[in-house]
Amino acid sequence: MFMETNLTIIGGGLAGIYAAYLCEKQGLPYVLLDAKDYLGGRIKTTPNPEHQGLHHDVGPTWVFPHHINMQNLIGELGLTLFPQYTDGDVIYQLQNSPHPKRMQGAGVAPIDRIEGGTNQLIKALVNTLNPNAVKLRHTVTTITRNTESWDIDAENDKQEFKINSTHVLLAMPPRIIARDFASAEWLSADLLNALNASQTWMSAQAKFVITYKNAFWREQGLAGQVMSQVGPMVEIHDATATPDKGFALFGFIGVPSKIRQQYAENDIKAACLQQLVDIFGDIAADYQSISLEDWALDSAICTDKDILEGSQHPNIDIGKFERALQDKRIYFAGSEFSTNDAGYLEGALLAVNRAMNALF
Repeated sequence: MFMETNLTIIGGGLAGIYAAYLCEKQGLPYVLLDAKDYLGGRIKTTPNPEHQGLHHDVGPTWVFPHHINMQNLIGELGLTLFPQYTDGDVIYQLQNSPHPKRMQGAGVAPIDRIEGGTNQLIKALVNTLNPNAVKLRHTVTTITRNTESWDIDAENDKQEFKINSTHVLLAMPPRIIARDFASAEWLSADLLNALNASQTWMSAQAKFVITYKNAFWREQGLAGQVMSQVGPMVEIHDATATPDKGFALFGFIGVPSKIRQQYAENDIKAACLQQLVDIFGDIAADYQSISLEDWALDSAICTDKDILEGSQHPNIDIGKFERALQDKRIYFAGSEFSTNDAGYLEGALLAVNRAMNALF
């Protein structure tokens, strides 16, 4: 199959979908390609087993007070933010202490979440897009520059898909671009090195989500927040899908990816559940559902280098390469390319706004 378009967006996470959303608003022809069978990228959720339509985040979840672009977009799409639940005490699980310690007041700054789950943002954005312009399960194999345009080759179920495009927007993390297009002539050695040096935020992390019929921790005067030196979860927070229903907890697993891979998924889930029982008592064993998302296993998100490194914020000075890239009409717009809030939801919007301003 062959098609021509003004802009080809490669990557269907928040950045790519938001770029397509802006194209729809501007009336700019585009096509959006993603290798996965779903849109959202790192924005991924698990459904609540009791309340239809409510989801819990296994990827990013928080909107911070200074995330003005996110707040504006959420309002524009008719979605609702609600405060992260922090009423009550926090629990500390210390390595050399036989019992968890309860401390007055949760230690979390005021932050918000999207009611129903962050996938509500993706659904609302996708509903504004032309479905014929969105191509899932399309893996881009080559991006080649011609005199005045780009030739993009992709595969879909072993079928070739070719696009001739005036502009290309890569809504992907730096290291994924470097890995997938390392031999491309438009990637200079200096740019390739810079891409490889920038970690994909939270890409080697794992997140555990457990749902409950009742928020027993709230009934005990607890915020649901735990800081642990014991593990496997090093942080636990209230993950309830709305202010008052769809009760859940989530935890960040502190065990490094290389060690996690030595254990079966069910063993990791069992260890997390046991940790909750150790902290909250037997009531924590009376759960509805359990989910575990290990992002290090997703090769579209995480590279071998991400796994080997300790977690660190992305840092790439894309500005010194932008003029040469823009002259070729190719733009980098993954969240990690943002000069502020790189790796966060806000960073994705900022990176796209910067790229689209140059394109328009």
